[in-house]
Amino acid sequence: TMAQELTTLPSKIANQQDKIDRALKDYELLKNESFEYLPEQRREMREIVDLAIKSNAYKMTENDIVRYRGFMLVAPAGMIPLSPYIWLIRNGKYFLEIGDSELGNLVRIDNFIDNFDKHVEKLQRGLDNLVGRKEYIENALTKPDPYSDRIEELQSKLEKIDRKLGVKDDK
Repeated sequence: TMAQELTTLPSKIANQQDKIDRALKDYELLKNESFEYLPEQRREMREIVDLAIKSNAYKMTENDIVRYRGFMLVAPAGMIPLSPYIWLIRNGKYFLEIGDSELGNLVRIDNFIDNFDKHVEKLQRGLDNLVGRKEYIENALTKPDPYSDRIEELQSKLEKIDRKLGVKDDK
């Protein structure tokens, strides 16, 4: 019900705000950092990430892979090979789907980091949606039933008709 949903929204909003705060800290750090990797270093990173993801499939523990561009790349627990992903962890923890291409995975990680501001915007939209939903439910629960006036009017008409017809309600 809406009343039950309303009780869960404050904690969801607080959790989303915490994610935003952490992401903003990471974003500030990213703006002030510069990481340059030589082609050989990038090749080594690709190999390390690829091997770690493949070897961690179905494992029950997370495994730190390597620190890359300020983030710890982590192979998640319980990942299945059909839908691989990694965590990027710094102040926040960020989910990133990856594929089965060694070269493509490092590009995906770079794109995520390079476009981190879009991730922060996505988190903010999520918070706006939660706050909007909370306000909508609060308004819906505080205003009277929109049909109550109409129901009363129709019940009154029905009672008049019942009296004219001599029908008695035995309930």
